[in-house]
Amino acid sequence: MSPPDPRSLQTLLEREQHVRDAAARALQQAQAQQAQAKGQVDQLAAYRADYVDRWSLRLSQTATIEILQCYRSFMQRLDQALAQQKGLFGRAEATTVACRTALLDAERRVAAVQKLLERRAGEQRLVLQRSEQRQADESAQRMGWAASQLSSFTALH
Repeated sequence: MSPPDPRSLQTLLEREQHVRDAAARALQQAQAQQAQAKGQVDQLAAYRADYVDRWSLRLSQTATIEILQCYRSFMQRLDQALAQQKGLFGRAEATTVACRTALLDAERRVAAVQKLLERRAGEQRLVLQRSEQRQADESAQRMGWAASQLSSFTALH
């Protein structure tokens, strides 16, 4: 079996680098979405805490049933919004983890192809060195044979 053509390995390397770069961009986008979702969770939680603080004092002093019902209804909607946003954050976090894993896999593939290219280049250098050594040995052998022939010829005459 003949080794792969270096050009095809170079093409494979370029393709894997392209995949890696796309994975890096996807990770950046996922991290940005995760940060945005986290910011919204934090904002909603802070608003909820502020709302509870403001209304706790008012409700403890004077509160009609209608106001109390409005407060509870709004708190339920606020809690639902917070739970929904936490769910979005959880999904964004999972997407970030998946993108990070995909990027690491792509980086490993790029490194493997680069290592293969380096190994092939080393093998080619070794073949070239052996060929050059063989040629030098043959040349030396021919020169030695020619010298021995010349010395035999001069010894006879």
